[in-house]
Amino acid sequence: MTMSSCGRLVILTKLRAKMIEGLPVGGMLKNDG
Repeated sequence: MTMSSCGRLVILTKLRAKMIEGLPVGGMLKNDG
């Protein structure tokens, strides 16, 4: 379960990083929210 959670977090983080790079404004708004 821990490994699965860690892998999921890594994937989410990578996807989020890509989204932030493509849409910094959206990332900032999401962070603020």
